[in-house]
Amino acid sequence: MPWLNWILRYRPAHFALAGFAGWLLLAPPADQGEVREPLALGPERIEALREGWAAAMGREPDEAELQSLQRQEIDDEILFREALARSLHRLDPVVKQRLVLNMRFLDPQTIASDEQLFEQAIALGMQGNDVVVRRRLVQIMELSIQEGADRSPVSDTELAAMYEKRREEFALPARWRITQVYFSADRRKERAAGDARAALEQLRREALEPQAALALGDPFLGGHQLPLLNALQLAGQFGEEFARGVGACATGQWCGPIASSYGEHLVRVEEAEAGRMPGLDEPDVRRRLESDVLRERARRTLAEAMVTLRGKYGVKS
Repeated sequence: MPWLNWILRYRPAHFALAGFAGWLLLAPPADQGEVREPLALGPERIEALREGWAAAMGREPDEAELQSLQRQEIDDEILFREALARSLHRLDPVVKQRLVLNMRFLDPQTIASDEQLFEQAIALGMQGNDVVVRRRLVQIMELSIQEGADRSPVSDTELAAMYEKRREEFALPARWRITQVYFSADRRKERAAGDARAALEQLRREALEPQAALALGDPFLGGHQLPLLNALQLAGQFGEEFARGVGACATGQWCGPIASSYGEHLVRVEEAEAGRMPGLDEPDVRRRLESDVLRERARRTLAEAMVTLRGKYGVKS
């Protein structure tokens, strides 16, 4: 199906479909006056949610977590039903391809056309039983609702509020670029610390260049020159004691020995960057904040729409 492959690859077609889906979402539903039975989950579905959580998290969900799982399941069901009511399953090429492939899997010898197989899948209710199709339709509905969010330029007030909300995430930690001389605990056993102290005295006495100093120690698989790394990154590679030791070293001088999970190290800080808080006026910060504000608007639009849709299906918000 060349046309289908073209749609899947051609990004503007995705936006066109999303826009059309958005128009369908805003169009008045045909059954606006219909009285629906309140939507609720049965005991078996609730138990399945509980078991799924326990399998994934290794523990039973508490009451609040179970209530959240149920709310999300009901919301997904509402969005799925709304998608079907607007015939989005017939408009989305990914859904169509999935259902056709399912039908061909069930009957590899079929001579039916894709259109015939698609209609057969719809008649069988396959769009409601395929987890991938259901998730796809829910996502299309979510995207359609979020497309209606305010897209006006982000104000300075919104940027400032978002900056305060996410201030800690923008903090840049201190970083160090180091050269290290390594003394293997496996190779030297209990002599590792003593050998490192003796080498440190020699380094200071002879003022050896960093490259020449490496010959005093052992080979290290991770390398002797390390790029700029923060304390968390250093701790991840060598342990927290090593990270603390590097942070206490003066730039341009050998210090140590500093213990790690591998042995002992002499460290020379070649470059140190102090931690800092980027300002709101920095371009990269503003770009990230603008994206965050737009996402927050979209999230808020979806949340408000879900209140209306829950009411339509008799579900309390």
